Amino acid sequence: MALKPRSAKKPSDAEVAALADKLTDKQYGGTTPDVKVEKQVQRSLALPKSLDQAITRASAENKLSGIGPQNTSAVIREALEQYLERRKLLE
Repeated sequence: MALKPRSAKKPSDAEVAALADKLTDKQYGGTTPDVKVEKQVQRSLALPKSLDQAITRASAENKLSGIGPQNTSAVIREALEQYLERRKLLE
């Protein structure tokens, strides 16, 4: 099979930026998820080792199954959102 020669024309900066915007934050083979973007802050907290292990295990299981939050921050964030919704503190 013969290889197609490369085009001598290089893409413009605008074309490169348009492609980058198009591909940014897309899931593989899917569309961009509808996620509310909000500035995040970092917190440091102390957890019992057993709770930390459970959170790590939950995120690892989610990664394997492809369902649910797939990193420890996302697991904690989801748990806090559910807790605050139950207490009617999250708007």
